[in-house]
Amino acid sequence: MRVLMSILLAGVVLAGAAVPALAQDDDIDAGGAVIQKAALVVIAPPKSDIARIIKTGLQQAYYSADKSTRAYNQAQKLYFFYGARGFEPLWLSTDAAGNVTFSPGAEKIIDVFKASELEGLRPSDYLTKDLDPAAAGSDPTRLAALE
Repeated sequence: MRVLMSILLAGVVLAGAAVPALAQDDDIDAGGAVIQKAALVVIAPPKSDIARIIKTGLQQAYYSADKSTRAYNQAQKLYFFYGARGFEPLWLSTDAAGNVTFSPGAEKIIDVFKASELEGLRPSDYLTKDLDPAAAGSDPTRLAALE
């Protein structure tokens, strides 16, 4: 039985299929005690250069963070969120002409930042020259950084 399971696991890994992983999400009960929950998350393999770069960056953040910190929890959630998407970009999309642009969701957030002046904030603090898909061109490393 162990041999069969080992062969199946090796086949899945070699075939590049999605690999299930456990994501841990903690809750706090009414008494203040931490309740640990585990959920099965399927980590899909990256299929594009940008997805591989995103995976590497998120993996480094996740595995290098101290497990007792908020940074670790956030890195873990991001890693599993993007992993379920095959590490494909959420905030970037490609238009009909083949140009990389912000996704509709990203455009909504950018509109909120543009209107932040109405809340007493400076839009220039959020909308920097680095937020330019056209400047990133088709370079996967620059696009991953923009994501």
